[in-house]
Amino acid sequence: MTDQTAQLLNQARTPPEEREKLAHSILDTVDEDSPELVAKAWDEEIKRRIDEIDRGEAELIPGEQVFEEARARARR
Repeated sequence: MTDQTAQLLNQARTPPEEREKLAHSILDTVDEDSPELVAKAWDEEIKRRIDEIDRGEAELIPGEQVFEEARARARR
């Protein structure tokens, strides 16, 4: 975070209702819904993950184990 951003964040410490309006206003300026940007970001993430697997850096967990752990957590 830049000094300027940190300063803005500090100045934005206002009542919750005002912060919520500010946050929505800021998010409205972000063009994250662009299909091209989303697709590009996913392509980069997929490549990063494949590279981790190829280098042996990723811990691969069998799907059945993942689902069993999820079911166990859901039962808690």
